[in-house]
Amino acid sequence: MALDSRHLVWVKRCLSENSNESLKIVSFGYPDLLVNREGLEVIFGKKFVDELKVRNDAAKIISKYDFLIEIFDTVDLFEKLGCEYDIFDIFAHQGIEEFLDLNENIPTQMHQKYDLVLDPGTLEHCFNVGSAIKNMASMVKENGYIIHHNPLIMVNHGFYNFSPTFYFDFYAKNGFEILDFPLIDEGHFSTCLANKSELGISVCNNLLVKRLFSKKIIWPNQFDHLDNIYRKLFRQYIIENAHINKVGLVPASVISEDMLAEYRGNDVSQLVVNLYDSKLCGGSRSDILINTIESAVDDDLDKIIVTTYTYEDEIVTKLIDSGFPREKILVINGSRLKPVSPAQL
Repeated sequence: MALDSRHLVWVKRCLSENSNESLKIVSFGYPDLLVNREGLEVIFGKKFVDELKVRNDAAKIISKYDFLIEIFDTVDLFEKLGCEYDIFDIFAHQGIEEFLDLNENIPTQMHQKYDLVLDPGTLEHCFNVGSAIKNMASMVKENGYIIHHNPLIMVNHGFYNFSPTFYFDFYAKNGFEILDFPLIDEGHFSTCLANKSELGISVCNNLLVKRLFSKKIIWPNQFDHLDNIYRKLFRQYIIENAHINKVGLVPASVISEDMLAEYRGNDVSQLVVNLYDSKLCGGSRSDILINTIESAVDDDLDKIIVTTYTYEDEIVTKLIDSGFPREKILVINGSRLKPVSPAQL
């Protein structure tokens, strides 16, 4: 369990945005502060750091990290920040943890109790991971925050590695907003965050999440959040380009057929053509691609918008090979629609 400098910057942000005099924080496991003195001084100032306690067992932790020459006490840091700080675990590693098993449902009196929930590397060690993240989310107050630090790729570190869609879909479905996720750069992985180790590549998810409103926590379907993004992007594009007569859409899923019906409503006059035949959903990859290309060429479209990541490169390549102009093709890039770049071909 650990907190690094980016997590502490987020903690400081939560403190500055919190209207209460004291921030009530819960951490699942005692997190080591993997930040050197200089890094802490940048965040909190020299005077603050000079007054921090050094851990009694600092030597044991320092031996694992060659960039540390001292390690400060986490509880002391949060107390000096004026926070109320609870630590839960299934083992009392430091002797100060209270027992709580995230695999099981937590008592209702713990719901919406905290301004900030810290997951410094606990979620991946909970076998009942759905219950664990539901419990974490339930403990946050409205306008409160969650900080996650979990593996994307870390072999045999815990029970699980987490794809970013795990967080995006769960939180989008339950009244939360992801405020910061450095691993994702305009919708794509930022490879600069990959660290080589003896076990290969180690990459972690680090994210700051805010609870916008309270609702019953429910389970998401995968890529629910993408459908919301695509609805917004596609609607905006159609409205802003009223001069275009016919637009083809390669939707991310058959769910998007509902989206197409919506855009054929009164506020959008032009015809929207679905280039994805839902009857072929269970068919072969080549069937879907052939159907898409034939529909695009036959319908004499002004634009084609490709929102599926699954076949994006193949569809774009085959469209251009079939004579469809590259400048008429748009693809999803993060939260924007962009023309096809030569690098994609």
